[in-house]
Amino acid sequence: MYYDLDDILADAQKVSCRFNENVPGLGYLEGNPRGDMEAGTKIDLPFWLASVLNLVPANDENTHTFLEIDNPEFVNMKVINAIKTSPTSVDLHRIAAHYYALIIKYCEMYRDEQLVATVMDMLRVRAIEINNFAFNANRQVHNDFLHQLDEWEKSLYKITSLSNKEMRSWQMQ
Repeated sequence: MYYDLDDILADAQKVSCRFNENVPGLGYLEGNPRGDMEAGTKIDLPFWLASVLNLVPANDENTHTFLEIDNPEFVNMKVINAIKTSPTSVDLHRIAAHYYALIIKYCEMYRDEQLVATVMDMLRVRAIEINNFAFNANRQVHNDFLHQLDEWEKSLYKITSLSNKEMRSWQMQ
């Protein structure tokens, strides 16, 4: 079995949740080891746990799940509007170090095609900018954009920079 460290770190991202049901014995999530989790309780949980509890039916009629994930910061309207307005000015690293991995998981869970399209448009614009910086990697570049990349974009930058360097070396031969 293969475990991807970036995937594990993305799953560990905390998201705000609200319990729909009283759940006996889960009080330890709030620091109450012998208590129960009351319906309506808001708590930050790792994405992996919140996504499981968000999918598991809380009753036999399948009318609702144990909890609802509140609108996470990485998909709230403020972030989405910033992405639509100026994709290269959004600090993805501050929002979530593993932004794209989280978006994939979130969109798989909620089947949000509009969000997928918005993020794909952002990726296209940012990939061009990443390539521009990688092409000029030999020069001293001071730009906040490179500090705003999420972990996947940083690996893309490194790969692109190395590829451009090897291409120049090959052309010189």
